[in-house]
Amino acid sequence: MSMMRAILLKLLLMIAFQFQVTLVEAQSNNILQLVDTVQIMSFNLLNYSNEGIDGCTSSNNSAGTKLLGLRNLALNNDYKTDIFVFNEVSANSSTAVSELDYIINRSSKNYDHLSLQKGALQANDNSSTANLIFWNTAKFELHSSDFIEFDNNNGPLVRVIDHIRLYYKDSDLPKHNDTIFLNLFIAHFKEGNTSIDRSEREASATALMTYIDSNNLRGNNILMGSLSFFNSSENGYQKLTNYPDTALKFIDPLNTAANWSNNSNYAMLHTASTRATSGCGLSGGLNDRFDFILGSQSIMNGSDSIKYVDSSYRVFGQDGLHFNKSLTDTPINTSASSFLINLLENMSDHLPVLMDIEVRLSQTIAATSYDERETSVGDVHLALSNFGTFGNAFRAYSGSNQRPSCEYPSNSGIEHLFEGGIWIGGYRNGSSIVSTSSLDAPLGYQPGNYGYEFTSDTSDSMVELSSLSASPNYS
Repeated sequence: MSMMRAILLKLLLMIAFQFQVTLVEAQSNNILQLVDTVQIMSFNLLNYSNEGIDGCTSSNNSAGTKLLGLRNLALNNDYKTDIFVFNEVSANSSTAVSELDYIINRSSKNYDHLSLQKGALQANDNSSTANLIFWNTAKFELHSSDFIEFDNNNGPLVRVIDHIRLYYKDSDLPKHNDTIFLNLFIAHFKEGNTSIDRSEREASATALMTYIDSNNLRGNNILMGSLSFFNSSENGYQKLTNYPDTALKFIDPLNTAANWSNNSNYAMLHTASTRATSGCGLSGGLNDRFDFILGSQSIMNGSDSIKYVDSSYRVFGQDGLHFNKSLTDTPINTSASSFLINLLENMSDHLPVLMDIEVRLSQTIAATSYDERETSVGDVHLALSNFGTFGNAFRAYSGSNQRPSCEYPSNSGIEHLFEGGIWIGGYRNGSSIVSTSSLDAPLGYQPGNYGYEFTSDTSDSMVELSSLSASPNYS
């Protein structure tokens, strides 16, 4: 390490230590935003406790294998998943729900669940299947639930579409009364690639968008489940993603408008089938993207306190090397343990899809006063502020303030730091969160910018202290 770096590191550590208490206090009173990451999962469980459908029996579609697989899947993710959504759970089996509840709740978190409606007219090859949702009760509370059962011509949908409205349990909600809602639409569209199948999917998508529009649901909407589209040009997919009111349309986080089916270029997106041959469910190997999580415009741009975490969308167990193959065929799938990969192949013909979202807790803050000073004793001249930032993003060179950012040697005009800041982390509701005084931004600190979370009251300013006895700030 060079002498300059050593000096700078020592100086930053000293300043960080001196300011730690002040900034923690400012965090509790005046934070602009806290961010909590929420992980969601969508998984088709293939006729869970629903025997006699698609060749599935208790021997080739064992509930025990599914439960063991879910247990290990949750453990693999360190129980970071906050919302579980399942398709194809028997609507007539209370035992199935109890079994899943037991497995999901075997952690330090507590999950509540809702067995969703099967609909008075819902039929699936003369069987009844439903969706099931679990949510982390430390983070979310159920506001309401509803379901869409009929198409726009008042005919029955093949399967109902469930609407679950959750709200985030913000401990500071009484202070600012700004409730953060999340609308989850859980669907299992008609499978198959005949014209009738595609028409059924279009009818479901149209009914969903009509419901969202008529209820003016313009906020945080997520659609998840086995939507069963073969390509992005399908009318049903277009109904979802090209809706005339852009505030209501759904967006693919991966932005992959394509023919996904039997296309090796999109192997990493394929969720079905986990088996090349099968007497239960789909076969043919992994060559279709049947399972999706789509977000509204608000989710994608974060305009309503919830934002998609970039690059967090993934198909669990998919390594991209098993196109048209079973999950356990060669080469060895190293995306998870061999034990879990084997369970994934045997517990369902689909792979789970996961995605992360950030809940950004906006809070009302008092008026603030920005104060910036400069260390001018010694050979390092460093700008620092009462907002916890170090350096000033070279603003001095474009304004009247000629204070350097981090100059060494002094008066040389040689800069070594654009801008930095203190980060303070901790745990909230079982999740790690970090409050930051600075993030990468082209212009550096700007009032109210995301990532610049520390602030100060108008009456506060920086206090200069010095260890030099001759200094007027000696203390």
